[in-house]
Amino acid sequence: MRNAPAITAPSPAERLENVRHDAAMTARYAAELRALFDCHLDARLREANPKAGARFWTLIHELYSAAERTLMRLNRPERPQ
Repeated sequence: MRNAPAITAPSPAERLENVRHDAAMTARYAAELRALFDCHLDARLREANPKAGARFWTLIHELYSAAERTLMRLNRPERPQ
């Protein structure tokens, strides 16, 4: 067996940084999804099925909003207790 480096758990600071990164990527992907939907799918989907088109846009918008709120909360400095 090769001498592999020991696997260690990330520190709390590293875990928080990982969560921040994931939240930022989620916000980025949600923004891209929203832009693609607005540019390519919105009119066609709403024409074919207005209710489904509206629901799909709502889901994309809520995902984007939740990701942005999460990112904002993670990046907000902590207040002393």
